[in-house]
Amino acid sequence: MKISKITLTSFSVFFVLIALKSSPLWGSTERDIKNLGEFFQVFLIKNERRNPDDDVKFKRNSDGTYIAEISYWNNIQSRGASDEICEAFRWMLFGRGTYGKGAKEAFDRIPQLAQINLLFYDMDFGTRVGSKRTEILPTQKANPYVRVGLIRSSFQRKKINESSVKKQLDRGKCQEVGREYFDLVWINENHVRRGN
Repeated sequence: MKISKITLTSFSVFFVLIALKSSPLWGSTERDIKNLGEFFQVFLIKNERRNPDDDVKFKRNSDGTYIAEISYWNNIQSRGASDEICEAFRWMLFGRGTYGKGAKEAFDRIPQLAQINLLFYDMDFGTRVGSKRTEILPTQKANPYVRVGLIRSSFQRKKINESSVKKQLDRGKCQEVGREYFDLVWINENHVRRGN
């Protein structure tokens, strides 16, 4: 019984494709979206050490595109509210720190991604009465205070001069950056006032 080289080659290619598809290097859209936090370098600590609300959630639209939201616990009392808002704009446009990538790279990498939002939240800690007598239990609740977002279609039409925008952010001209580049800017004024 002779097996032709063509048959062997097609079997080899078939098994290589199966191995690649099951390997973590083979990118699926939803997996790539779940990894946006690492892509932007928002999450600097390991998954198991993060707050459970530090996460990337996504929704699939009826047209097959996705909306992703990266949630991050950023204590507003450590800095001023305007600094936090500028930081949200910077992280979305250019990524966090030296190795983070920004929205342009994310949209280029994931063609089905229609919108990216970044949500900063603070934690409100308290206590509640337990079910046993004299039992007092700790509570924690995520309290969002800033959400910024970019929509692919409008973002890709805008020309961004990276050095100019970074200078604006460094000078605290965040409102101008927000108006010019962002499709969604939401601020919880009550929490921001309380945090300062």
